[in-house]
Amino acid sequence: QLATIGLVVGAVAAGEEYAGLADLAGIGLQLMTLKFSRDDERQADDLGLRYLNHVGYNPEPMPDVFTTLGRVSEAQGAGRMPGWLLTHPAPENRVARLTSAIDGLGEDFSDRPIHQDRFYSRIDNMVFGEDPREGYFVDNTFYHPTLRLQLEFPEGWQTQNTKTQVAAMSPDRDALMVMTLADANSAQAAEGAFFEQQGVVRGARWNPGIRGLAALGVNFETSSTTNKVRGKVAFVEYGDNVYRLLTYTPDSRWRNYDSRLETAVETFKPLRDPSRIDVKPQRLKIVKVHRSMTLEEFDRRYPSTLDLDSLAIVNHVQRGHTFAAGDQVKRVVGGVESR
Repeated sequence: QLATIGLVVGAVAAGEEYAGLADLAGIGLQLMTLKFSRDDERQADDLGLRYLNHVGYNPEPMPDVFTTLGRVSEAQGAGRMPGWLLTHPAPENRVARLTSAIDGLGEDFSDRPIHQDRFYSRIDNMVFGEDPREGYFVDNTFYHPTLRLQLEFPEGWQTQNTKTQVAAMSPDRDALMVMTLADANSAQAAEGAFFEQQGVVRGARWNPGIRGLAALGVNFETSSTTNKVRGKVAFVEYGDNVYRLLTYTPDSRWRNYDSRLETAVETFKPLRDPSRIDVKPQRLKIVKVHRSMTLEEFDRRYPSTLDLDSLAIVNHVQRGHTFAAGDQVKRVVGGVESR
């Protein structure tokens, strides 16, 4: 149901102090782990190299994929869930491993095809990144055009939007706020289901203060005496759904977050701003330049909704790079502007 407590277990201290918290909500750890393990990822790399080599492609550009992935992770580190939450091997390790494996093949690949032109023709106009119609962040505010809602998470917190939930973690990695859909037809029913969970103790009620919507809130704590967690949970009826907004932290730190998290929950409201509703996904466009130009000149002539550093990453170059006449260069248009 809620992929949250495991995140605290992994994020607060070294996991030992709060190892007993997994009783809180029957949690699936969706934020902490991806579907595949590190061994699965290594096997995928090995098979990919084997298939490329078998069908006669040049495999030498393969490590570049993970170099780019590393640049993306580094660029996003300030505002997303940190990379140590993922089960994937580090991109730099995959680069080194693949480079060694390719060298170990002992072959000359210079005459083998890469078919970049064919690849670019296939990706031209494809959706780039996340579809904002499934929810997006602008700074610390989350907007969901399809569900017509918005919510402000605490400033400076690391955020993540998935298919089933939206979450934020404090800079000190000791508090969480998670919004999900409740599997209930009313706020009262959702509250009842929440407190049927083993180890969750009901506290005093509080009024979420969400204007115009049926909502109720309850303080809670876990029954553990050594690894206690304290928090607030609110249930909001809006549209055809009931939303559950869960906030919590270890008991010893709750006083630092209580009012701040209550204020954040109370920012839940209907989304009515047309500019935030009528958003389109970003799309990748391929431009064939007819003269040499720098990345900066390209960006001025063919503006992107990406910032210049992100545009450099997309094109596997650095700032100041000069494209030759005839080069095919990527730009990104539409979507929510990041600049």
